[in-house]
Amino acid sequence: MLSNAAIDRIQQLVKEYPNTKSALVPALYVAQRDNGGHLSRDSMVEVAEELSLPESHVFGVATFYSMFYFEPVGKHLVQVCGTSPCRLRGAANAIDCFKGKLGLEIGQTSEDGLFTLQEVECLAACHLAPMAQINEDYFFHLTEARVDEIIEALRRGEKPQGAEFETMRFNAHPIALSDEELGIDVSHLTPAEPVVKKEKSAEAAPATA
Repeated sequence: MLSNAAIDRIQQLVKEYPNTKSALVPALYVAQRDNGGHLSRDSMVEVAEELSLPESHVFGVATFYSMFYFEPVGKHLVQVCGTSPCRLRGAANAIDCFKGKLGLEIGQTSEDGLFTLQEVECLAACHLAPMAQINEDYFFHLTEARVDEIIEALRRGEKPQGAEFETMRFNAHPIALSDEELGIDVSHLTPAEPVVKKEKSAEAAPATA
């Protein structure tokens, strides 16, 4: 069952889109995070109810995208990019480092439920490879020593140094995450003025003979 906070967040998201169908993907992100990292059938039904959409449509969208999970995953979801450009910059080595450090193969979750290791396609940071996404943060230029630092920090319950969100907050992340959840202080920012659409003057009809 979705928490009240998750329902409130979904309703906030709806206001940012032209219709509820457009808000479905971020709403599923909210439901997945609220459900501990994966989507249950009940959580998808609730999303359908909140957005007044057919359950079949919600299930179809959820199963289309690989970033939604239907089985429990670890508290820290480690996704290492293994696409061709990253491979050319050492992704295979980075994957082996994570395997060795975590004692996991691709697709496995640690017995303590702390880590799930995955290889994924293109995280849009080819020039900073080898890289990985862990939960909502990106980590770049991975070496064996860097992988050790990241995993040890996560095991201690700490945010690893150099997490992308600590240094590059302008980058896009799932809109399902609120500024508070991301640890971003926006209290000092002045909201932009609303865009005023200019009305087009009606063109005169062409003269007829």
